[in-house]
Amino acid sequence: MTSEPARPQTETDQSMPITDEDIEHFNIAQAAKKLGIGKRTLAGRVAAMEVPHTRQGRMVFFRRDHLLAISRAGDVDPATRGRRRAA
Repeated sequence: MTSEPARPQTETDQSMPITDEDIEHFNIAQAAKKLGIGKRTLAGRVAAMEVPHTRQGRMVFFRRDHLLAISRAGDVDPATRGRRRAA
């Protein structure tokens, strides 16, 4: 019997375990519905590399953290926005 050498631990081996909630993926249609935007709008932003997403081959998926980042990117602070006065 030959024993296999122990493989070195990587950073992922030492990190916290991944839960089902962490790896839930949404396709473009599902993500667009959750974000309240059109599928074509979201697909265009993916093609332009304007939004975070995950690719598996030619398929595009979004995790919950991607959706939160996209949603937060549209936040507006009323204190810094307003009408500009003519000079």
